[in-house]
Amino acid sequence: IIMAATVSKILELPILERASVLFASESGLKKEVQYVTVMEVPDFNYSSLDKNVLVLTTLFAHHDSTERINAVVEKLCRQEISAIVVKLGRYVNSIPKSTLKIAESYNIPLLTIPGNILFREVIRDILFEIVQDQRSVINGVNELNEALIGAVLRNERLDHILKILSSSIDCCCYCFSFDGAMLSEQHAGSRSKCGCKKEKLSFEEVFALHEQQENSNFYFQLGDFYVFPCSAQNQ
Repeated sequence: IIMAATVSKILELPILERASVLFASESGLKKEVQYVTVMEVPDFNYSSLDKNVLVLTTLFAHHDSTERINAVVEKLCRQEISAIVVKLGRYVNSIPKSTLKIAESYNIPLLTIPGNILFREVIRDILFEIVQDQRSVINGVNELNEALIGAVLRNERLDHILKILSSSIDCCCYCFSFDGAMLSEQHAGSRSKCGCKKEKLSFEEVFALHEQQENSNFYFQLGDFYVFPCSAQNQ
């Protein structure tokens, strides 16, 4: 499986080797990072933030009181961002305990970096990591596509095709006919964290939800399962 850039992977970058992790749960470290932005102005537009953004700040516009620092950190946390990175030594020398508790309550990783680390270098290195990961994802998708097309052209059995898909995404895969018959199933490896082994996929539920879709050729989600209707519609 090709992993996207996460907070954990970002922390492995040399530019952040001196970063201090004040709070980061296991799930917080797994948060995906797709963008990086800097927050310094007092009228920052918090609603513009995406869930997968990492925010850099010196708290310049809010450093004069703990209450203001707490307020701005909570506004950031409410956007469910990836992480907050505060540069120390310029306007604040430490993070108040009350601020740390806010980050903990929202499960948002809170980090600090020394004042001599430049934001532009942090942004450059993180964006490079993001681009490299995106390139790996594209390469992985192309390789899987070639493997599946090759299997189809060789007229491989459905079990083999499903096995290629299951091993590539490390998840259980099922194939139903439109009359509800189980044509094939492949389970993920023993080390997989895929939770579908603990659930039973009901064709009746799948078919009922499929009938409700405006475009019956588009995939949809059913609990922890993603369902991809056959575009050939049994033809």
